[in-house]
Amino acid sequence: MRWFITCLLAVALSGARADEKPPSERLDPPTVCGDFLKAEGLQRADVKFVACKPGEFGGIDNLSAEYRIQGKDVISVENWLVKLAHVRRLKRACCIWETSRGNFKGRDGSEYEVSMAAETTIRSRRDLPKVPFFHLTVTHYLRSP
Repeated sequence: MRWFITCLLAVALSGARADEKPPSERLDPPTVCGDFLKAEGLQRADVKFVACKPGEFGGIDNLSAEYRIQGKDVISVENWLVKLAHVRRLKRACCIWETSRGNFKGRDGSEYEVSMAAETTIRSRRDLPKVPFFHLTVTHYLRSP
């Protein structure tokens, strides 16, 4: 009987360990500003990191990384964001072209909010490559509401 209980316990413990990630793959959620896309292995040559700053929205502290995309690259980056963060494609509203807000889960399990926009007088989608640059914001909230 003791042998049977020992076997059951060994099987249960080995099953619990099988679901755990090895320590080398585990990341801690960001607690300081930085290039979140690079940290998550999502860096792209056409998305240039500009700066990161702490902020607050609705009483919740956050870290917002800002990126710049040249107009010539915006369609490629838009397609990537649609797949990565499930944003809706760029739409014109008044004098701004903007995506919806989307989100993705990082390797550490943290949620990141993403949006892209540019202020411009250009009205036609086919002329978006003429916009000098777009702003991409990746925000990580430091706690859940």
